[in-house]
Amino acid sequence: LLGFGASDKPVTPYTIQLWTEQVYEFWATFVKVPVVLVGNSIGAVTCLSLAASYPEMVRGVAMISLPHTAQSTKKAPALLRPFRKILQSIFTSSFFLEPLFHLLRQPWVVKHWASLAYTCKEAITDELLEILIAPAREHGAAQAFCAIFQGMFSPQFFPNIQAILSNLKLPSLMVWGKKDRMVPVNLAQQCLN
Repeated sequence: LLGFGASDKPVTPYTIQLWTEQVYEFWATFVKVPVVLVGNSIGAVTCLSLAASYPEMVRGVAMISLPHTAQSTKKAPALLRPFRKILQSIFTSSFFLEPLFHLLRQPWVVKHWASLAYTCKEAITDELLEILIAPAREHGAAQAFCAIFQGMFSPQFFPNIQAILSNLKLPSLMVWGKKDRMVPVNLAQQCLN
């Protein structure tokens, strides 16, 4: 997906719709037969969006750690809710995000983050750390990080996941790790309600 990994990182508004159209164009150009889509986190949301927008291309969907966004506003502490917009504008500003990006791509930070994401400590090798850090060194990475982070706080960023899941009429699989700390497994049950 544009903005992630080894993909180009153009200056553009990053949205689920952008990635949906990107994957669809690839499919329409090269694949042209129905497929099973597999996505992790935002990739899982993109797969759902494809299933809803282009059902002719999808035979099934496998979603790994599907983020559930419906209750994000309710999760804010009551004391902070009146200041939500002000805090959001501060924490989504490039003034805040660009220095944060440069901090987050430091090897010691990436290693700490990996220790939260991977319960098997033996999996955190120098090779894995290099794979995780390399995209952050690419041209446009800081701008893409800012644009993706800013986009995620837009009400239009995520489609209505619950509505898509309710109307999904094709084979689907949701996969979670029992010890997932990024997208906790209890969100799986919320997706099914």
